[in-house]
Amino acid sequence: MWSALFPLVPEYSDRFALSTAAAGVLLASSSLASLAVSLPAAALADRVGTAAVTVAAMALVATAGLAHAVAWDLWSLLLARIALGVAYGALWTAGVAWLDDVAGGEAPRALSFAITVSALGAVSGPALAAAVAGTLGLAAPFAIAGAVAGVVTVGLALRARGPRGVVEERAGTLASSRTAVRQVGVAAGLVLVLLGGLVSGVANLLVPLELARNGVSTTGMGVLFALSSLAFLLTSVLVVRLGARATRLGVGAAACLAIAVVAVLPIASTATLPLAVFLLLRAPASSTMFSVAFPLALSGGRAAAVSTNAVSALLNVAWAMSAFAGPLLAGALADAASPRATYLALLLTALVAGGWMATRRPLHARS
Repeated sequence: MWSALFPLVPEYSDRFALSTAAAGVLLASSSLASLAVSLPAAALADRVGTAAVTVAAMALVATAGLAHAVAWDLWSLLLARIALGVAYGALWTAGVAWLDDVAGGEAPRALSFAITVSALGAVSGPALAAAVAGTLGLAAPFAIAGAVAGVVTVGLALRARGPRGVVEERAGTLASSRTAVRQVGVAAGLVLVLLGGLVSGVANLLVPLELARNGVSTTGMGVLFALSSLAFLLTSVLVVRLGARATRLGVGAAACLAIAVVAVLPIASTATLPLAVFLLLRAPASSTMFSVAFPLALSGGRAAAVSTNAVSALLNVAWAMSAFAGPLLAGALADAASPRATYLALLLTALVAGGWMATRRPLHARS
């Protein structure tokens, strides 16, 4: 549902007479709402339990889907997107903590698999939404998604009647957050999410613009991005299969350094072939960063004996910040200097992140 709006923006712009700026606000609103709600959702989950907050968040997803379907102007659609952002932030905070709790020894594999499923939804969402909207109308994709989310809400509610998501008997969320970021596993997870968002912002903004200047068609770009998405998914599946063996600082460091290596290509040349290779090769590295970040950070949180809700909230804040600021920073630097300068900044950032991770040693969880 998050990505389903992307291919429908032109139709909404025509229907509601939206300016480009208004369409941009519409797309950014969910990320900002997710950013704002993450820490409050963690505090609430610490008090009432992760299961209760997860079920409530999923119910809000269902409501937001129906609100998208009945939106009649910019403001009603904007409210629907904000509601979805609030639900998304709460799900990726309490839901991740609940999953970590119930998965037990399989937590690294389960948390990595959550990234795989999320990526599958993000990749398939635009295509499914465009196909359904073209056949059944603009409201149909969101009405269907809202109905499915309602069924999922019932399933989660029934699951929550069993062992409840843990209510943390630890320091408050803000205090836990300050403690958590000093733990190397948590800090590494945050760095991986932030860098992954920056890589996505650079790749999704600058590469299509440069390819268009080189005369590559929209269809050609679609094929390249589809192949990149496939590489992302396959790598995520591999990380899931590796489980705890992939949840290591060294794996995160290697992914960061891989980004630095492939960033050399667009710095050397902005011709079509180097850009295409960069787009394809950065996908496995980005997938590894996101897939490793969550189990690495939550394992670090357990080592520091802090609230898992606080750790997952910090990860969600980092994601929302990078999703919102990544394209803005990439575009600003490209306009102020050049696209090559942006790729160079990405290379240096990845080198610093990878070097920092490579020289750190994780703490072991307390017995």
